[in-house]
Amino acid sequence: MATLDSPTTPTVSVAVDNQNAGRVSIRHLDHTSLVGTSQKVLGHYRVFTIGATGAIATGLQGFLRYIGPNVLVIHRVYAVVSVVTAVTGQATSPLQCFVARSYTVADTTAATAVTLKGADQAMRSNMGPIGANVQIYNATASATVCSGGTSTVDDNAFGALGLSGVVALGTTDQGDLYKWDQMGMHPLVLQQNEGIQMKWGTTLATGTAALGIGFEFAEVAAY
Repeated sequence: MATLDSPTTPTVSVAVDNQNAGRVSIRHLDHTSLVGTSQKVLGHYRVFTIGATGAIATGLQGFLRYIGPNVLVIHRVYAVVSVVTAVTGQATSPLQCFVARSYTVADTTAATAVTLKGADQAMRSNMGPIGANVQIYNATASATVCSGGTSTVDDNAFGALGLSGVVALGTTDQGDLYKWDQMGMHPLVLQQNEGIQMKWGTTLATGTAALGIGFEFAEVAAY
């Protein structure tokens, strides 16, 4: 079987089978130094938070804001909506996520912070803490919206989740608003004072629900 040697590490080879196809395996971003120190993956993290039950108001329901010195590579943004009191006679608008640049002040009004300490939310215990670098908030109740921040938000969303099935008591709708899983796709990369805002479209006229939002990401020295 023929091999292709790595130009930077000659002892590492890629096998080519008898159909002239390279044999490769998809794997995570290594939590090691890939090329020197400039591409070191500092850690992989996942966090999910759910707000209090309410009528889910129009506007900002939660956000992630990066305030660290490195960059975040966003793997996935997802949401779960659970109906608590039946919603009747109303189509539900999509939940959308937007990129926020120049996010110098967090939207802490009517918001509850997710406490991150030590190795919380890390995918391995030797990955560094992210509590000082990432701010994740959700609305204190779904009937309110987060506010008070300073940012420049894109005019259009980069992801959305349709929720047309959320109408009956006990109904749960869930799914991805964004996921880095396509060949050739560039992930969303956040630098210091950049973030993601989750916005609901139309306030529920009747009924109440609880909204949960989740983020999966890696912190890297450079990308």
